[in-house]
Amino acid sequence: MLVSFCVFFIGGFVLLIYNLSYEIPLIHYSVHDWGIFVLLALVPKIFGHALFNWLLKYLDATTISMSILGEPIGAIILAYLFLGEATSISQMIGGALSLIGVSMFLKNKGLSNKELTANASVKSANT
Repeated sequence: MLVSFCVFFIGGFVLLIYNLSYEIPLIHYSVHDWGIFVLLALVPKIFGHALFNWLLKYLDATTISMSILGEPIGAIILAYLFLGEATSISQMIGGALSLIGVSMFLKNKGLSNKELTANASVKSANT
């Protein structure tokens, strides 16, 4: 978790330097905008990157990397709900195909893990 914090801090610092060097204002935004900024900072970091890094303790990297493919779909849904962004038919089709692919992988991964567990139990019983 400390590594994630350091990476996020460095990223924020680099963006601060960028904004200052191009004289992009850092204040004078509405309360609504600040709320969006806070949500954009916290939600993807805590429920996205940091959560995936933490899950690496318990799941293999292949499962995590496949699950990350669902992240853009969540972003499209959140943008539609909170920002009023339009969703095109191609985004819906692509999102559905991505979700089908991820679910097929996870289902297959679950079946292969059950088979491995069953095989390990049989081998330990035979020895």
